[in-house]
Amino acid sequence: MMRALRFGLALAMVVVGVTVSAADWPQWRGPHGSGIADDRDLPQNWSATENVAWKAKLGGVGVSSPIVSGNAVIVTSQIGIGLSRQGPRLGQGDAAGIGDRSIASAGSSSDNVVFLVEAFDRATGRQLWQHRMDAVGPLEPVHDKHNLASPSPVTDGQLVYAWFGTGQIVALDMSGKVVWERHIGQQISPFDIN
Repeated sequence: MMRALRFGLALAMVVVGVTVSAADWPQWRGPHGSGIADDRDLPQNWSATENVAWKAKLGGVGVSSPIVSGNAVIVTSQIGIGLSRQGPRLGQGDAAGIGDRSIASAGSSSDNVVFLVEAFDRATGRQLWQHRMDAVGPLEPVHDKHNLASPSPVTDGQLVYAWFGTGQIVALDMSGKVVWERHIGQQISPFDIN
């Protein structure tokens, strides 16, 4: 279930001057950055079976928000476990512990962390492509509800931009091919996602 597509809190990158169709969702919180869809007559309820068109397994674990551009649903995730630190609990009082499951094993780490950007067919959920990027540099500890792939990708309809908690950034074309990469954690300054 943790590998199924789902929405989560993430860092938003704002795209300026983007022209998208009403059904596209090019960034976290949507085409206007407001979390409000232009589309009408959307389902009001979801469950494990109600109003679900498809489900897809991610290559890694992640909580970034999927984006939609044309026929693609694009999301980031992480293979391998980075460093985790306890953060504020989501539930308080009688609800403490409810929904407070970590996405990774707290306190453990892996030397082989790989970041993924994956695209799925909007109509069927079939994987269109996957880009893998080895994590480079120190793996900063993150809240145990997140990992270094928590930032959501963003698109201008031509390129998909993804950045990760090490400071690595990649720009991919809509077929998943690398256009450029940078590592601001090494090129500019050490990077801390927190």
